Amino acid sequence: MTIIEGMALGFGLLFCISFCAKCMDRRDYFETIRSFEMISDKLVKPVGIAVLATELILSIFFTLFFWVQFTFLLSLLLLIGFSIALLKVKLAKKNVSCHCFGKGNGETNLVAALIRNGCLVSIALFGVYAGVNVVPSINSNLHQLFMTFSAALVYLLAKEWSVLLKHQ
Repeated sequence: MTIIEGMALGFGLLFCISFCAKCMDRRDYFETIRSFEMISDKLVKPVGIAVLATELILSIFFTLFFWVQFTFLLSLLLLIGFSIALLKVKLAKKNVSCHCFGKGNGETNLVAALIRNGCLVSIALFGVYAGVNVVPSINSNLHQLFMTFSAALVYLLAKEWSVLLKHQ
């Protein structure tokens, strides 16, 4: 496996976890979009659904190594959009729970979230640059897709289980 393929699988898992977590907690996810006050209330659901669809597509394309350079570029645009939203909230000195990966344990540390996104943007930029020569290998790609979604669901179940244990 090349470093680009490893990065693609990592991003595939990241976006799969993000997609599944937001789907499991849809109401809070849409409320979080509303609380960022960047779009009108009429657009909250369509934009939220578009983000979910984009994360699902990114997860599948990264895992199957489809159009790797384009997929890194699309993830770069999405991550920049998320970062702009977080920066706007930080500059407005608002306290939010971003629900980036589902329900959180309270308010989001916006500085840490911006640093995380900066690192992810840097990796995605490298992926755009280095993804030019990646040729998809068909062998075991469906197995990789299954393993990615399985790992994401196991992570989310463990996260939910730990939340349930805290509330007992």
